[in-house]
Amino acid sequence: MSELFFDSIFEVCCVRIEQGASIAECLASYPELSRYPEQMAELAAALAFVPTLQTLAAPPPPPARLQGEIRHQFLAAAARMTPPPPRVPATSPARPARSAALPRQRPAPARTWWERLLEPFMSTRPLSPAWATMLVLLAIITFGTATLSVAEAALPGDALYPIKFASKSVGLAASLAAYPQDAEKINRTFDEERTRELQQALYLRPSVRFRLTGMVSGVHPNQHIIFLDPGLKIRVPPELWDDRLERNVMVIIEGVTDPGFGLAHATSLVIPEWKPLYSLPPQATPTLGPTPTLAPGKTPMPKPTLKPRPTRRPPTNTPRPTNTPRRTATPTRTPLATPTPTLVWTATPTPTRPAT
Repeated sequence: MSELFFDSIFEVCCVRIEQGASIAECLASYPELSRYPEQMAELAAALAFVPTLQTLAAPPPPPARLQGEIRHQFLAAAARMTPPPPRVPATSPARPARSAALPRQRPAPARTWWERLLEPFMSTRPLSPAWATMLVLLAIITFGTATLSVAEAALPGDALYPIKFASKSVGLAASLAAYPQDAEKINRTFDEERTRELQQALYLRPSVRFRLTGMVSGVHPNQHIIFLDPGLKIRVPPELWDDRLERNVMVIIEGVTDPGFGLAHATSLVIPEWKPLYSLPPQATPTLGPTPTLAPGKTPMPKPTLKPRPTRRPPTNTPRPTNTPRRTATPTRTPLATPTPTLVWTATPTPTRPAT
């Protein structure tokens, strides 16, 4: 949670406690504080001292005897101080006496136009009131032009943004006076530029306070969030919510931005009673126009056709002869050598006749 948003919640809660609300009611108005239990506990502890501070009395003034002693001590210390020595004016050195016999000087050449123009600035004598006034006006115009050119890039929260806002307001008044028939377009462009600047400051600057006048382009009643044209997201507290908030409603909002949440929090919301100067365009679907038909008794006139031109055939590339592939040898299968059988001689037993 940003420090500026925490301070704004503390200020609003202090005002509500002075009006008779309790600390629990003040904290319940900001349900997003439940995400930050440490900051919520710190805020509750700080708000607990607000009723105590209201009962404190102002400190009593010092007694008259002590005031008299302090005065006598101050006067005695001033009397003991030595005065500074007087200043002696510095004397200019004496100029040497001119010689009686001076050489003859030649006449000065004729001055050009730019030398005559710079003569008042190069002279040791003070400038005339006309020249001094012209120099002051020139310096003011130069400084103002340089400041306005630098302030064009300022955003809400910058030191030069009030100068930019003042110059844009003057331009708005001049445009309305010169083109009153385009007042709707001019006012809408002015409000969109201020809202777009606040959107840029929401991501490029820390929390800043703002005051905007714009048209509501979208409403989320369940979340208490509205969108200002061209798309600034603003959260409105429950105690500031108005059932009249809807599309094409002009509002004047004061609040503070919160870069952590990517939106702005409203601290004041007013719906003016006057009629808005412009409204957002409705989202309508386009309709097709009638198809033109010929009057009875009239035949359509044929349109002249253009003479056909001979078509040019693009040049074709002649294919180049490709190399004829050579015939590759067909692999043959080589038979494996068959093993030769070996003869093994074994002894055969001789039959014997049995004895009788």
